[in-house]
Amino acid sequence: MGKPKGKTSKVKLGNKASNKKTNKNVGANKYQEKFQSAKIKAGKFKKKPAINKKELMNGKIDYSRYKPEDDHDVDDMLESDEEDDMKSYLKQNANDMSFLSKSLDKNSDGMKSYEAQPRSYSNVHKETDLKDDRVDLLPIKGATGLIRRKGERIEEQDNENKDRDGPEENNLLPIMEKEPMSVIEILAAHREQVVQKKLQIAQLSMDIVENPYEKISQLKHLLKLAEKDEPLTIRKLSLLSMLEIFKDIIPSYNIRELSDDEQNAKVSRDVKKIRDYEQNLLKAYQRYLQSLEENIKVCKKFVKKSRGSSAHHEKQKKSMASLVITSMKCLAELIKNLPHFNFRKNIINVLIPNIELSQDLEEAGQICSKAIKETLLADYNGHIALDVVTIIQNLAKSKPTLSPLVLETLLCLRVDADLVHATEEKGNKIERLKAKREAIKKMSRKERKRKKVEDKLNQELQEVEAVESRDKIGKTHTEILKRLFVIYFRVLKLGFKSDLLGITLRGLARFSHSSILISLVIS
Repeated sequence: MGKPKGKTSKVKLGNKASNKKTNKNVGANKYQEKFQSAKIKAGKFKKKPAINKKELMNGKIDYSRYKPEDDHDVDDMLESDEEDDMKSYLKQNANDMSFLSKSLDKNSDGMKSYEAQPRSYSNVHKETDLKDDRVDLLPIKGATGLIRRKGERIEEQDNENKDRDGPEENNLLPIMEKEPMSVIEILAAHREQVVQKKLQIAQLSMDIVENPYEKISQLKHLLKLAEKDEPLTIRKLSLLSMLEIFKDIIPSYNIRELSDDEQNAKVSRDVKKIRDYEQNLLKAYQRYLQSLEENIKVCKKFVKKSRGSSAHHEKQKKSMASLVITSMKCLAELIKNLPHFNFRKNIINVLIPNIELSQDLEEAGQICSKAIKETLLADYNGHIALDVVTIIQNLAKSKPTLSPLVLETLLCLRVDADLVHATEEKGNKIERLKAKREAIKKMSRKERKRKKVEDKLNQELQEVEAVESRDKIGKTHTEILKRLFVIYFRVLKLGFKSDLLGITLRGLARFSHSSILISLVIS
């Protein structure tokens, strides 16, 4: 058991409280003594009587007796101390001061001279938004120190001049901010742009060929890259890429336009998907052909009318000629590989008149001539040949002087003489139907039914397989020969001075085996 704590007496507690008050008062007394001694040294105050001990013990000191006679004496004393410190500092560090500080030190009346200077109202103008006609200039060093200068303010331009010159200055600002690029940097940027667009063309082509039903809409991006705003290399590459795409995805049949009833009719999802694909493909193919035709027309006009002799002009001329050649190659490949597809007549109508091209575009003319000849040699049914002969016939009517190269293509026509003779022997359709009716009458009932079923099946097979009968082919070849002889006779009417006479006689010698020639001569 520990010793129990005793109670503190009231006397001890009172002494403890009085000691605390005494310590506080002693600290205050020390501060007052120091404060008073400083004032006495400065000669500002008279010495005051000491603090009464009774007041100190009771904690009730009347500080009013020790208050300075003047409230500003303390401030004056502190200011004088600061001035003394500043002067001593300037003397000790005189070598490190600037020319302004040195001049102030030499001139004891620096403050007075500064006060004598006129007051600046720059701050007043800023605060009150007043307009000062004079502005501050850079100061100069004088004998008495730093001299401040004033200058006349330059008047601002009128609002009209601001409005007139403002846009031009604004337009020039971005140009001034940009650093001029060197020739090497420009070429490098152009090359980088071409590389990026080549990669874009390759990616688009791969996507379309991989899934044409889903990606057919991306053909519009390739068509955009073939526009005249793009570099020539990109335009040519885009045209050639689309050529290969169309050769790969175009079906082996002719797409016909849907009627209004067919478009409004309800069909299955698969049928609708195929129809949408076909219509989108047809629109893109049409836009592609229009782009090729526009390139040929514009570039031909530029090449024929250009008469400049400078190196830049010749280079531009060759670039346009190369674009014409590329466009012709695309059309030639289309007519050779896709003669069954839509817009065949449009392609032939562009190729045949351009066979006559010469000089800078002679290569393009040779491409057209070669394409027509190869197409005619591969045409057995005669549909393409009939289109070619019809277009040349119309061209001969509108243009009396044709090029021999145009008529030379007609020597490649494949006309089957046997089919023509068979068609002539069978006569017209009415006579053949009469003969068929007589043959049916001689058949029995079973034979008639069997014949009817066979004819219906053969007709359906011909429609599905697109196999035409010999009679239809023979009729087409007969029409070709009729139009061909009309062209030759038109040339013969021009006389022996015509350059087309030699090629015309060669054509007559080649196709004169038909009795059509005799009927035309007689008529």
